[in-house]
Amino acid sequence: MFEKFKDIFGRIDLAPVNGGVYSTNNQLLYTGECAILMKLINDKNPRFSSANFIALKDAILTSKIAPGLYSRHPEPYRRGLPKAGRPVSFDEITGASFVFGLTDTKLAKEIIDHGKSNYWQYCDVPGFEKGKPLRSMLSKGFFKDLSNYIKDALNYDSDGFRKASQSYTRFYPLFFQHNGSSRVVYRASVGDSCTISESIGASLALLVASLKSDNISTRVLWWFRLKHLEIHKKTPILLKLVKPIYFFSNKKKFGTFKRLFELYYKNPDHPFHSMISELGE
Repeated sequence: MFEKFKDIFGRIDLAPVNGGVYSTNNQLLYTGECAILMKLINDKNPRFSSANFIALKDAILTSKIAPGLYSRHPEPYRRGLPKAGRPVSFDEITGASFVFGLTDTKLAKEIIDHGKSNYWQYCDVPGFEKGKPLRSMLSKGFFKDLSNYIKDALNYDSDGFRKASQSYTRFYPLFFQHNGSSRVVYRASVGDSCTISESIGASLALLVASLKSDNISTRVLWWFRLKHLEIHKKTPILLKLVKPIYFFSNKKKFGTFKRLFELYYKNPDHPFHSMISELGE
């Protein structure tokens, strides 16, 4: 099953990989999720060797790790994009943190060190690596860009306002700062405790995710975030208080986590289905 869903670098995909070519931009996230599931299965009944985890790390590293930065598409996936074409997504850094937290804390620490030094932005677009000042965002053409940006954002899904911003560099400093729900994950990878503000931000984000009805992908991601925090024993107290609401909400809406996975990982052959069944979650 795994081989059917791996690209040529060994990264896990959402759909069967045709000829080794990926179908989504989130292979780093799914690779990280795979590492979490492997770890949980091993805790119950060892089935995976250290070499299996190292293979996932090597797959992540094909995305050109620099100090805390990743180019979104290594060759041959670049398809004419410049070497540093777009900001790295939140999900990609999260997936890398999942893997590095289980395989290489030095690499996980690079993610945190870069965040601390760069206003928690992971943008590899030249000129925007540390975020441009407000006056640059408000320079000539601001209102035209703002109007076009809003139109584009409305054509995306519920997260459209963040996703559409990738086409408007002037807005990068606003939309690519990683918040508390991301930073608690990054810190846990190396055993660091989060700050109070990060704990509050993550707890509020989980509460919102628990109360919204149409956010299957966010619910799935939070399941992995919470498992990651449990593995590293770094779940903030406030988050522990919100977790019961999250689990109650999921049970009421989906019945079992197996059903939640079926809705998100739609292909019935996806290996995550058999893995979650083995865990009995």
